[in-house]
This record gives sequence, structure tokens and C-alpha cells, in this order.
Amino acid sequence: MNYKLLFFSVNRHQKSYFDSLSSVIRKRDKKISLHKRSLIWLLPSLLIKKSDIFLAYSASLIRLKYFYNKTGKRSGIVKNFLFMSFYYFTTLVFLLKIKKLLTANHFDIIILWNDMKWHQFVIKNIANQKNIKVAFFENGALPNTVTFDTMGVNFNNSVPKNKEFYLKKYVDKNFSSPEIVNLSEINNGYIFVPFQVDYDTQIISHSPWIKDMESFYEVLNSLVSTLHDGINIIIKEHPKSSRNYKFLHYRNPRIKFDNQSDTENLVLNSELIITINSTVGLESIIKDKPVMVLGKAFYAIEGLCQKASSEAEVISKSRCISAPNEKIKNSFMSFLTEYYVPGNWRSPSVEHLAAIEKRIYEVVEES
Repeated sequence: MNYKLLFFSVNRHQKSYFDSLSSVIRKRDKKISLHKRSLIWLLPSLLIKKSDIFLAYSASLIRLKYFYNKTGKRSGIVKNFLFMSFYYFTTLVFLLKIKKLLTANHFDIIILWNDMKWHQFVIKNIANQKNIKVAFFENGALPNTVTFDTMGVNFNNSVPKNKEFYLKKYVDKNFSSPEIVNLSEINNGYIFVPFQVDYDTQIISHSPWIKDMESFYEVLNSLVSTLHDGINIIIKEHPKSSRNYKFLHYRNPRIKFDNQSDTENLVLNSELIITINSTVGLESIIKDKPVMVLGKAFYAIEGLCQKASSEAEVISKSRCISAPNEKIKNSFMSFLTEYYVPGNWRSPSVEHLAAIEKRIYEVVEES
């Protein structure tokens, strides 16, 4: 049986990687590597359904939040209406073009990078409506790995999120009890907080109650006032963020910014790591450090870290928090080693491309 595959990219790095992948697909199968700009001259479908209207609106909200989080600006009612109108119109046109493309071509699978950026969000939803299989790529949370998942990436991925799965998976019984950290009994030390990129999908789509890093700071400001005077908070800003948070640097002398020190050292020397859903949280778990997660993270599993869904919970739960359970952690890491595809997607090796090709066909040929 011959298959038809679509690799859809939104930037040149993705296009380059997808071109490399499409080159190893079986010759008898048809593969199309399409950049979003290739749709400029495609006329949109004239058939608009009620579901299209709602989907375009949802995707437009993602775009609007991205704009506000990247610029740090909040507009009035009139500007907000104008922005939303523009985003809605252009999103709807893109959606109708995708509908036309997918209707004209009977693809067996669509390959995307990420699942919650607005282009990909639109495509995956239309593909689901048409019962077309979709697979998603993303950077792996472990060094030199790539995510390939049919459910999504980050919190939407297929990694089991219950501790029972990992307790059953791992056989060895020789484990020590996790260390308990009680901040009320510590006179000196610090909590480490890695800031994230405000306009990344991890914040836009997977941070239900903290909208940006300034909001995050306010939670930390409330927390530090409840701790012993010797306990401070150290924040490291994300190096790829375009937002400037210098206005926060000296707001509270007990909340310090350190953008120079090595992240690993900041983690190792801290009493606790608080994150929204950064990969630093997973790296800290690997190092057996106590971690509190405030957003949606695929590694926020009971026994690995503590979860907090409000400012009150952050304050109460930070008092006494345990390091990761060794049995669950080892089982979880064993699973991730099998789950991720090894290799660097920016310079993919022959072995990496072969491994991805194998996974793609496992999805395509699955009944």
C-alpha cells in the first residue's frame, strides 16, 4: 500500500529538518514538505462551517495572548477589538486554505512541530475532524533528544502521568526514603526559580493561573514574606526571552536576580526549586532536589514533585516538601529513555532519521 505524508513547517529550521526526514521516506510513498508561505497563492475554501468559526476564534486567542506576552503591553477595548479582528480574519483565511488542501489531498499522516502554536493548532483540529493521523515533534526534555508523539507535546504528550504506572514498571525494591525539606526549620538558604519565556506555549497554553513572569514574581513576593528572614529567592531569567524584567530586579531585596551563575549550580545549592513547567524542573528532579510545579507539566507526577494551583497552595506546600521518590524517579527516567528519539534535529544523523522513519511508519500502518 502506498501512503501520502505531509510535513508542514512554519520556519526555515523546521523546513530543513522535515526535508531531511522526507528524504528517507520510502520512494513509493508520496511526501510533501510544505512551508506555510507556500499557501500564499492557494485560494481558501468557500465552505465555512460553525466549527470553523469556533476554531478560528480559539486560535486567534492564542495569537492575541502571544502578542501581549511578548510585548508586555495591554491594550484598551478598542485596540483589543482591532487586534482580535485582524487575528480572527487572517486565522480564518489560513484555516479555510488548510481545509481546501486537506480535502484535495487524502493524506495518511500530517507531521507538525509543536501542537499548540496557532498554525499547528488549526491544522491538528482540522485533521482530527477529517480523521487524518497527526504526529508532533518538539525538543526532548533530555539532552540531545527529540519528541515524536501522536497526542501532542509538553503536557499534551502521551507520557503516563500517574505514579501507579511507574511503581508497577520498576522491579527493584532497594530504595531509600526521600528527604523531607522543611523550610520552617531552615535559617539560611534560597529557593531557586527559573523564569521562562512568557510567549512560549508552555506559558500561553499550559499555565492556567500565572499569565507571565511578572505575575509569577508577585506570587514569589507573597511567598518570601512568609519565610524565615534567612531564606531568599534567586531568579534566573530565560536567556532567550525578549522581555525585560529589570524593573523587578530591586523591588524586593530578598528576591535576587542571578543571570550569570550556572543553572546546575543554582539548582544543586538550593533548598527548593519552584517552576511553572520548565525543563529545569525535570533536571532538578533528576538531581534529587525538591521541586514545586505551578503549571501543567508532564513530569508533575505525585512522588516526583509537588503541585500548587494557587498562591495559597504555594505558601502552604512550600513549608514541607520532599525530594523525589527514588523508585518512581528511576522508573520515570527509564520510560523517558525509551520514549524520546536520540539525536540532534538541527544536524540529524543517519541513525536519527532512520529511527524517526521507523516511528512514522508505525503510526501510519497502525490500524
